[in-house]
Amino acid sequence: MKLLLVEDEVDLNRSLTKLLKKEHFSVDSAFDGEEALNGAQKIKMTIDANTGNILNERIK
Repeated sequence: MKLLLVEDEVDLNRSLTKLLKKEHFSVDSAFDGEEALNGAQKIKMTIDANTGNILNERIK
């Protein structure tokens, strides 16, 4: 599974990335929203059609 981790706190970003890689995830990390969007455009992302709606409702 490929993950895009977005966390602006440098030490936490690096720690989480290291932990996830140790658990055999493929991880790209970003430190802000702009960097995340640029990274997301470079990778093929597969998202279930309803995932966005479910996530949106939970955030509200």
